[in-house]
Amino acid sequence: MALIKPVRIRTPYDADILVYKWGPATENDTFEALPFGRQTDVTFKTEGTFGGATYGLEGSLEAETDPPTKFVALKDPQGTAISHGTDAGDIDGVQEACYWYRPVRTGGTGVSVNIYLFGK
Repeated sequence: MALIKPVRIRTPYDADILVYKWGPATENDTFEALPFGRQTDVTFKTEGTFGGATYGLEGSLEAETDPPTKFVALKDPQGTAISHGTDAGDIDGVQEACYWYRPVRTGGTGVSVNIYLFGK
């Protein structure tokens, strides 16, 4: 089991835009939380082979704790918990602004997924 750390993806297009990637991740991996509190407009994207897995996004406001210990499921702009589970991938805006973000997986076998967090 590996702890997948977020890696910043440098973009030549806009200095105010931040993109982070976790992955590729398998069903045996967990995800390190990312302090992303300065970003108020956040988008979550998944792509790859899901193998029956479902991916969501959790957030925490524990600014005084590193790493945070209390996370809650985040929602899309329609108020539905973010849940991605198709091999075609998915993309959602994130309704809540948080200090920490981390992907979370349930189920699945034969998984190879990349997860992106975009913020501005």
